[in-house]
Amino acid sequence: MRLLLITRDFPPHVGGIETWSYELSKCLVNACEDFALVAPFVADHWAVDRKAPFEVIRVPSTRHAFPGLLAVGLGGLAAHRQFDALLGAQWQTALPGLIWRNRGGPSQIFAAVRGKEMLSSETRFWPFAPRLRGRARELVLERIDGVFPVSNPVKELMARLGARVDHAQVVGSGCNAERFRPTPPPEQMARELGLIGRRVLLSVGRLEAQKGVDSVLFAVSHLGVRYPDLRYVIAGDGPDRGRLERLAAELRISHKVRFLGQVDEDTLPRVYNLGDIFIHATRQERGDLEGLNLVLLEAGATAKPIIATSSGGHGDAFAHEQTALLTPANDPTGLMEAISRLLEQPELSRQLGERARSRVLECSTWQRVADRLVSAMDQPRSAVGAAHARPVSNGARYGHGLGSRLSHQ
Repeated sequence: MRLLLITRDFPPHVGGIETWSYELSKCLVNACEDFALVAPFVADHWAVDRKAPFEVIRVPSTRHAFPGLLAVGLGGLAAHRQFDALLGAQWQTALPGLIWRNRGGPSQIFAAVRGKEMLSSETRFWPFAPRLRGRARELVLERIDGVFPVSNPVKELMARLGARVDHAQVVGSGCNAERFRPTPPPEQMARELGLIGRRVLLSVGRLEAQKGVDSVLFAVSHLGVRYPDLRYVIAGDGPDRGRLERLAAELRISHKVRFLGQVDEDTLPRVYNLGDIFIHATRQERGDLEGLNLVLLEAGATAKPIIATSSGGHGDAFAHEQTALLTPANDPTGLMEAISRLLEQPELSRQLGERARSRVLECSTWQRVADRLVSAMDQPRSAVGAAHARPVSNGARYGHGLGSRLSHQ
């Protein structure tokens, strides 16, 4: 297979799709006869690109204009390199492949999808044309050869939104289990943070309201009398940090909470080993669906017992009572009971952590994900012609000809 991976989210920016694109590319380059990754040109990208063990092609563009600008120039690249397959890290980045499919471009087009991308037509990203964006998404997903939702809830969301799912196959997400592995707690870091001799709850991620960090702060406040040695470490930054710091002060637990801010990639594995229990108490809100957060896999690879809400794709990776404790979203009592249970039962905590790492090693390393992805792309595609034959009159109405153009690719 000669594969071209296109992503609008790539290092040096930091995020889940950036990690997905980079780590999978390290595996795909060894599985393909020819491989290259295309990403937007951003400042300071040279340091990342020089170290990458695969070819990175940068296109001058803003992130949101990237698919459209790439569609203009993809023909020359495709003709020169003769890629036979294109994988979009987002459904939008599969669009250039559809435009060039029968004009010297790749003959097979695939895309990965996540919950937020599927719902973005209903949010602030395109407030002026949600119907146009929704119809464009539908047209792209019904005409490509395969779709790879990051989790089963995302696949179910696709079906609810009316997208085609007969060519959708869940391949999951991955984790670098060599980088994230159990090691003794970093003593110097623990001492500097005042964590020696303390039991530590840990959360990692962008600080946004839907991440549920405030729920953990309330739990720490309520459990403080029973467990005076309990501390809470929060790694990450974001728009909700100020509110969370004020809440900790109002609850009079600021001395028990450590806000680390944004943690660099080299330090992050050590931070995971600071914690005794990892908590990811996300809430599912309108306009967002957490498909499967990478921090859960990283915590599992570090053999930490996990408490997570049962929303989104968390249940795809971890099973309740087997490899994690899953609580209902917006259930503060359930969250406190789960924390107390693990604090009171260290043997259960140890078993959950060990099983979580075994589960990651078995199913969720990047190599495992890449193997499933390549296998899915190699499968015969019998339904493509049927997809191309579907009527597109609504697309012509909403998209001013977009549906008509795609129907001829």
